[in-house]
Amino acid sequence: MDENVQFSSLKELHTKLWDKAQEVDQQGNKKIYTQLFDYAIKEEKLTTNENTSDANLQVKDSEDGISWNLIQSGYMKVKAKHPGVWWQYYEPEAKGGRKKTRRKKCKRKNKSKRIDAGYYDKYRGWYDVQGCGKCYDYCRWVGNSGPGGNPKNKTIKKMKGKSKSWWSCRLANKKGRYSTRKKWKKGFNYKKCVKKGQNSALPLQGNKSMFGGGLFKGKSIISTNFESGNINHIKNVQRKKDVLVVLEIENEPYPKNTKRKYQNWFYFKSNDVQRKSMTYTIQNINVFGNDWKGFNVCYSYDNKNWKRIKTSFSKKNKTLTWKHRSTKKNVYFAYYPPYTTVMKQKMMMKYKNKKGVKAKTLGKSKVDALILGNGPLNIFIVARQHPGESIGSWMIEGFLKEYFSDVQRKVVQDIFTFYIIPMANPDGVKLGHWYTNKKGQNLNRSWRHNKTSETNAIKKLMTEKKALLYLDLHGDEGASKHFITSCIESKNKVREPFNDTMAKFCPNFQKEDYYKRHTHKVYGTMDCFDKERTLTIEGAMKHSLYKHKTIQNEGIEMGKAIYKTVIRMQEYICIDK
Repeated sequence: MDENVQFSSLKELHTKLWDKAQEVDQQGNKKIYTQLFDYAIKEEKLTTNENTSDANLQVKDSEDGISWNLIQSGYMKVKAKHPGVWWQYYEPEAKGGRKKTRRKKCKRKNKSKRIDAGYYDKYRGWYDVQGCGKCYDYCRWVGNSGPGGNPKNKTIKKMKGKSKSWWSCRLANKKGRYSTRKKWKKGFNYKKCVKKGQNSALPLQGNKSMFGGGLFKGKSIISTNFESGNINHIKNVQRKKDVLVVLEIENEPYPKNTKRKYQNWFYFKSNDVQRKSMTYTIQNINVFGNDWKGFNVCYSYDNKNWKRIKTSFSKKNKTLTWKHRSTKKNVYFAYYPPYTTVMKQKMMMKYKNKKGVKAKTLGKSKVDALILGNGPLNIFIVARQHPGESIGSWMIEGFLKEYFSDVQRKVVQDIFTFYIIPMANPDGVKLGHWYTNKKGQNLNRSWRHNKTSETNAIKKLMTEKKALLYLDLHGDEGASKHFITSCIESKNKVREPFNDTMAKFCPNFQKEDYYKRHTHKVYGTMDCFDKERTLTIEGAMKHSLYKHKTIQNEGIEMGKAIYKTVIRMQEYICIDK
C-alpha cells in the first residue's frame, strides 16, 4: 500500500492531507473528503491552522473539528481526493503495513450504588469519555458553587464564601461516582450525546457549538451559536408522520429569592429541515397571567423577514408547540424578531457622523448614546433595559428614520436635544436573556437603589441634563395592543396629552393602561425617576403581522409615531425658566 495513504498520528494525517489535497478555496483552505460509517461522502475544508494535539482534525465551520478517536478507530474515513483510496491508520510501532486493531469494548455501568445527578444545565448528560464509541459516562457539575458553564472552558468554579464546584464524571469503567477535581485540569474535550448508549459518532444533542442535533433519517441540528441565541435541545423523537423536537428555554441567572422568574426569550436555528415535517415543543414555559395566551412563534428563512406561525399553548403542561414544514434548508425561530448589539453598532455608525449628531459611551457601562440636535428642550428615550424586549430597539429604528427624513429637521434640532439610549442592557442582549443582565440583575428594578452600572450611568446623565420628557421603551407579553403606563398616573403631567396624540398616529395603540386590568406592581423603575414627566411605552410583542412585510415593521412604525407625538408635545410641557 502507498505510504502516502497511511498515518499514525493526527499531525502526520494533517500534513499528508494538506500535501495531497488539490482544490483550494479563496481563504486558502483545502478540500478533503470524509465518510461516517456508510453515510454519504461529505466534503470538508481543511484549515491551515494545524492541530498537533490528540483532540481533533480542524476543519472549517466546525469549532470541535473531526474527532481523532473516530478517525483512529475507523468510524470516520478520510481521503484527499475523490475518487481515491480511503486513508488508513497504523500503529506507530508496527513494521510495514497497517496493524489490525480491535475496537475498545465499552464498559456500560458504573459499579457505585450511590448517584449524584449534579446541577441541572445544558452540559449535564452522557459522554464517551472512555473512548469506546458509545456514551456510557455521565458527566455534570457537582460541589457547592453551582454550575460553571461549558467544561471545555473551565472545569472548576469557586464562589466567595463557598467551597468549589467541579466538573465530574461518573465513569462506566470505574468504581466511584465522582472523578477527582484535578481529573480534567487540562480541559474536557468530549461531545455530549442525546441519550445513554448513543454512538458518539452520530449527530449530537444540544446548544451552542459544543452540541449538534438528533438523528432522524438525516440530521436535524438545533443551533444557537450566534448572538442572542437561546434554547436547549433536549432530544428528537422520530414519529410516524413527523419528528418531535423537544426544547427548553435556557434559565437566566436570577437571584434565588426572585419569585417571578420571567424568561420568555428564545431564538434558534433549525438546520437541514427542508421538506421535513417537524413539530417543536418548548417544555419549560414559565406562566404568568395571559402572557402566552394567543402567542404565535416568529419564524424566518433569512433572519431578516419574519412572520408568525400558528402555535398552541398548554397552561396545564406549561408547553408551547408548533408544527412546521420548511421550504428552505434552514429556518430561524424566535419569540420576536431579534435586534442584536451588532445591529445596534451598525445603526450607531450610520447616524453618528451626520450633522448635528454626537455619539458617546456612558462611563464604563458599555451603554451607547446618540445625541441629536442642540435645542433647549431635552428629551430622553431609553430602550432595552429588558434585553428580550427587542421591539424597543425597533421603535428606536423607526424614531431615527422619521427624525432624519423630517423636512423640518433643522427647526426640530433648534428646539429639541434628544438623548437616545438604543440598548441599555447590551450584555443581556448578547447572552439571549429576557429580563436580566449578565449578573442576573433586572435593570428596571434598580433605579431606586442604584444597584447596576448600566442604570447608574444613564441616571447620572439624566440628572446632569434635566429633561422635559423621559420615555422608557419596553415590550409587553400579555397585551394585544400597544399602551402607555406610568408610576403614579394622578401626578403625571404629560400622560394624557401624549396618550391622545399617540393614538392619532398609531392605529394599534390603546389609550387604556393594560396594567390597570392586570395587576402589575411597580417599584424602583425608571418611570418613577420623575413622576411628573416620565412615561413607559409598552409595545405589544404578540401583535399580528397586520399589513406589514415583516413583523418588526410594526415596531418601526410605532417609533415613527413616537417621534410625531414628541415634537407636538412642547405646548403641553411646562418649561422651567
